[in-house]
Amino acid sequence: MLLLTALIWGMAFVVQRSGMSYLGPYTFQSVRTLLASAVLLPMALMSKKRRGSAWRMPPIGFALSCGLLVGFACLAQQVGLKTTPAGRAGFISSLYVVLVPVLGIFLGRKVGIKVWLGVILAVIGLYLLSSVGRFSVSGGDLLMLVCAALSAVHIVIIDRYGAGCDTLMLSCLQFFVAGLIPIPMAVILEKPTFEEIWQVRWLIIYAGVMSSAVGYTLQMLGQKHVPPAMASLILSLESVFAAALGAVLLHETMTIRELIGCALMLCAVVLAQLRGNESSDNSTES
Repeated sequence: MLLLTALIWGMAFVVQRSGMSYLGPYTFQSVRTLLASAVLLPMALMSKKRRGSAWRMPPIGFALSCGLLVGFACLAQQVGLKTTPAGRAGFISSLYVVLVPVLGIFLGRKVGIKVWLGVILAVIGLYLLSSVGRFSVSGGDLLMLVCAALSAVHIVIIDRYGAGCDTLMLSCLQFFVAGLIPIPMAVILEKPTFEEIWQVRWLIIYAGVMSSAVGYTLQMLGQKHVPPAMASLILSLESVFAAALGAVLLHETMTIRELIGCALMLCAVVLAQLRGNESSDNSTES
């Protein structure tokens, strides 16, 4: 189930990039996240009915904060995909796995030497992915870094404050908030029509239903049977699937320099997840 989740999320990079050939990024992002919220709502209500008195509503302020983080992270990723190839975007976005333990320092958690080595490898990988001859990062790459940073903050906040509340309802609420954020820009800049949205309905359905609702559920189910450290390692393969599917479906190519950069970034992700069972368990169980 976790491997299937990684495949679904890796495919999402290709779907999001393809969708923007017909629909603006703000419109695409708004519709897909609102669809995800709508799909998760009946699941959350069923969870409430099943758990009875044990069910706990997420605090509205907490859900709003999560929604803002997810919304701006996803929006940065969506806009960045206009100029950044799907494979490259998948690797840069996966840096959140390295950033999470670094942010954990501020929560008093010990960070080992392997994490710092992972950060160094990731920086070298980013340099190799940047323009040849001088260190520079494209606008799309920078937005992917913003996405990774916001995602890392979101994971840390969930780990810190999310215990006890219903995760399905929290996800439903945060996707609803995330879906509202791009609406003003979509209306002002893109002026979408129903016909344009309908033209890419299958891409939106995949991004909203499969990537968000189904992927999230498979992740929760899979982590019930797999140790957290191994689960995170499997899920990090989304970056590999993004690169492979981008090459096969979108005919994207990468230079040897860029491939080496991707390989170093993947090593950084793996190294950060193999830092020790105790700290890994604490950071991934939520």
